Amino acid sequence: MWHYCKRSNVSASQCVGRDWELNQLELLFLRSKTERVSVFVHGKKGVGKSHLIKFFVTNRARNGDNALYISDSDST
Repeated sequence: MWHYCKRSNVSASQCVGRDWELNQLELLFLRSKTERVSVFVHGKKGVGKSHLIKFFVTNRARNGDNALYISDSDST
């Protein structure tokens, strides 16, 4: 994932319509500063779950934060 974060060209304009989901991830990320937090994202195939997570983790990495993204290799 860190390789993806450093080389990704994902921009804010590429995650349209996900403000609520991004806000929830941000709140959970802030909570992770004081307690352990795990996030499980699920939904129908092709709705952009992986893109949403990669977008969020990439932006956190650009801010110098650490985040871990684990995915089933068959689902990406």
